[in-house]
Amino acid sequence: MAARRSRATTITGYNVYRSTSPGGEGSTPVKTGVTTTSYTDTGLTNGTTYYYKVTAVNAAGTSPQSGEASATPQATVPSAPSGLVASAGNVSVTLSWTVPNSDGGSPITGYNVYRSTSPNSEGGMPVATSVTSSFTDTNVTNGTTYYYKVAAVNAVGASPQSGEASATPQAAVTVPSAPQGLTATGGNGAVQLSWSAPASTGGAAVTGYNVYRGTSAGNESTTVATNVTTMSFTDSPVTNGTTYFYTVKAINSAGMSPPSNEVSATPQATVPSAPLGVTASAGNASVSLSWSIPATNGGSPITGYKVYRGTSPGQESGTAVATVTGTSFNDTGLTNGTTYYYKVTAVNAAGMSAQSGEASATPHIPSAAAYVGRVGSATASSSLTTISVPVGAPGVAAGHTLVVSLLLSSTRQLTTAVSATDSAGNSYVVGRDTNDGSSGDRTVVLVSIGVKALAAGGSITLTYPSSGETHVSVDEFSSITGIDTSAGATGTTAAFSSGTAPATTQATDVLVGVVGIESGKSPTWASGWTRLPVLSVSSDFLDTAYQMATAAGSYAASGTASGEWMASIITFKTS
Repeated sequence: MAARRSRATTITGYNVYRSTSPGGEGSTPVKTGVTTTSYTDTGLTNGTTYYYKVTAVNAAGTSPQSGEASATPQATVPSAPSGLVASAGNVSVTLSWTVPNSDGGSPITGYNVYRSTSPNSEGGMPVATSVTSSFTDTNVTNGTTYYYKVAAVNAVGASPQSGEASATPQAAVTVPSAPQGLTATGGNGAVQLSWSAPASTGGAAVTGYNVYRGTSAGNESTTVATNVTTMSFTDSPVTNGTTYFYTVKAINSAGMSPPSNEVSATPQATVPSAPLGVTASAGNASVSLSWSIPATNGGSPITGYKVYRGTSPGQESGTAVATVTGTSFNDTGLTNGTTYYYKVTAVNAAGMSAQSGEASATPHIPSAAAYVGRVGSATASSSLTTISVPVGAPGVAAGHTLVVSLLLSSTRQLTTAVSATDSAGNSYVVGRDTNDGSSGDRTVVLVSIGVKALAAGGSITLTYPSSGETHVSVDEFSSITGIDTSAGATGTTAAFSSGTAPATTQATDVLVGVVGIESGKSPTWASGWTRLPVLSVSSDFLDTAYQMATAAGSYAASGTASGEWMASIITFKTS
């Protein structure tokens, strides 16, 4: 008979048997179906010896028990405390933490606290033992940073140390002391305050200051400024003549300080600032002065101006030669050929301003008026709002007059201001402004009388509303003292005329005529007029002419042309 072949069967698990005496494991397992080759038996009594055997199980059944093994479970140290927090106080640090995840099988009896003044240097010597669930360390110095760790203790010993926490004890923050040395100075409609920082910040930075005001002592009930970050403040506007009282408080994170010392001030009007832009124009044994009002009247209306004169720079007499209420003065009875220097002061109820800048002029016997020449001209066929005219050689002499003739074509803006400036800083006024109404064309004559010298290579710049074409010419005349009369007209007839100007006040006026022509031809001037160079763009023309009057009367600028025209006349005084 042939022998039967055995077949191997896979192990499906293990059974564990336990006893408290050798060989007493019996046949009832404490654990079945263990699928790995290890097992942890829990819930035992520390100090008791336990004995174990194991069997293997497969589809055919359970194996014999293994050899016996024994062990006696014991308690261990706890795990480390967690969540350590350190909170700084005044000369103290308070610690708190969470109990360990495991007490090691033996109740936790307390905690050890470890401390250092550098990170991770707490060492093994605790500063406190048998601590319960929190600890306040009072043996510390304000301003020093302390580092802490904690260990849990049971009957077996101390756990590993916890994570580290640190804190820096500080004195408790208080409000600052009062700001020091508050002062107040009255000005025109304002009071200027200044102060010094508090002697003590209270342990926290001062973040700002509040300013308080009243109109009686000890009653600063109005907060006029908060969180001022500097140590000065100007209270404005306030009423001149009223006395104001002030205190200041400092602010930090703890709150507001006591008030500073109280101060008071009474704002008052001050003297004006100096008059501006003094100019002097020479005449025959006379000098005409003009100026602009001061930038500020000091809080009190200007009641007049004083004019000071000298015959050398910076040496004006301390006694005014005139007191006037307007912004001009004509100083007469002077010596021709002598240069006179002038300064002006403004006066209000508070007193007299500083003196203005200086201006000078040399009166002289007037020479006969004359046309000097064309200074320059320019044209543009594209839309512009500004144009510059270069000043040709030899430049413009001081004291002469410039006449600027301007034709704006297709401007559509017939009342918008036109202005002129130049590289010498001369001022220009509009002598005549004539337009053709709905057609949108305009001639403007600007004048600067008694100019400062304008060097060759300088420029005269005009600013005006946008225009499709621009024509501009600049002519120089001598011995002109002012504008006398003017007139202007527009039309489409073959004969152009400015219309008759009011009668001149002098027999020797210089007459200047200007005509602008749209879609026509170059003009021809009437007898007696001296024509100056004409400017043209396409069929648009600008021309200027002059004549010297020999008798007082009414005059018109006239001639012939075609197209639409705008004609002007300005008569200039020569004495």
